[in-house]
Amino acid sequence: MEKAVFYTAFSMQYSLSVLALQKYIFLFAILLQICLEITLIIELQFFIETTKKHATRLQIIRSNFADKR
Repeated sequence: MEKAVFYTAFSMQYSLSVLALQKYIFLFAILLQICLEITLIIELQFFIETTKKHATRLQIIRSNFADKR
């Protein structure tokens, strides 16, 4: 009987620790997802800025080429 009580208590404690671990893994996954979203936003902003710079340079080159004709 004592072994059954011990195993039941151990099983319950193990289940609670697994649930706590799952909670922390879930929170870590959410934090990681937020970091990835922020990184994606920063990369998109950088891409947009560089695209604007290249577009401006192309317009200058086109206008210079048109002026030479």
